[in-house]
Amino acid sequence: MATLERNVLGLFDTRAHAEQAIQGLQNQGFSRDAIGVAVQSAEQASEMGGGTTAAGESAGAGAVTGTAVGGLLGLLAGLGTITLPGVGPIATAGTLATVLGSTALGAGVGAAAGGLIGALVGLGIPEEHAHVYAEGLKRGGILVSVQTADEQQADRAVQVLRQYNAVDIDKRREEYRASGWTGYNS
Repeated sequence: MATLERNVLGLFDTRAHAEQAIQGLQNQGFSRDAIGVAVQSAEQASEMGGGTTAAGESAGAGAVTGTAVGGLLGLLAGLGTITLPGVGPIATAGTLATVLGSTALGAGVGAAAGGLIGALVGLGIPEEHAHVYAEGLKRGGILVSVQTADEQQADRAVQVLRQYNAVDIDKRREEYRASGWTGYNS
């Protein structure tokens, strides 16, 4: 997990853990508007309640749908698909939809700096961690993000993500490297 500039990001290996983390965040008082989710697999998006939107549509469209329905199901129902340069289709909702949607439209720093990696760095994630998060997403993981107002909220968000089995990003990087991985390659 990374905590920088009021953004907390967690990578989950299973849908169940990601959903539990999202519900846990909501139970701790984090609003749906502060939570984002991204998956690469169309199958995962379908299982999590997602639809699709054409690339280039408003990045917030999925998030708006999600907030209208309410709760965890609302966030997951708000998944929409965007296409990132060099990455392909990614299903997103909430805060990640906005950031990644800007990248897809070429309006974000990420478009010039490498798609998903650039978008994550734009969120304040260190580049070496961004590579691991991107690789985890590529390999079927689920990213959950939380925007926090202060360090106390960020600490609470980290605790919730850990409670529901967010990947230890440093350990995962070492696991990837042990298998010959040298960095995310879209």
